[in-house]
Amino acid sequence: MFDRIRWYVSGLVALAGASSFWVYWLEPNLTWPSARASILFAALSGVSGLLAYKKAARSEAGSIAFLPMLASVMVAPNWATVVAIGLATIIVEIASGRIALKATFNVAQAVMWVATANGLFFSRGSSG
Repeated sequence: MFDRIRWYVSGLVALAGASSFWVYWLEPNLTWPSARASILFAALSGVSGLLAYKKAARSEAGSIAFLPMLASVMVAPNWATVVAIGLATIIVEIASGRIALKATFNVAQAVMWVATANGLFFSRGSSG
């Protein structure tokens, strides 16, 4: 069972890398205002992730970090957003002390959905 989970996480990491490359390939140019927005939204996402709350009577935690991630896709859809969100998520996972496999999964899924949303934005035409 553990091998299947590792294969699943490895596949997710590969998809995250491929979707990130896709975003860069679609729009490699970056402006400073867009990069600044990416950094600020990623920082807000990181702070939200660090301030996660414990769910009542469980050992799980909840977070609203997805909200700044979603906002970053709408405000600054570029490859810098993907990188910044990835770095912010890595910092949150290290600070939370999660085991490596779970942390890798969490980072990969965040990068994959942000990159996929950005890629869809560019492939549909950002001007219209």
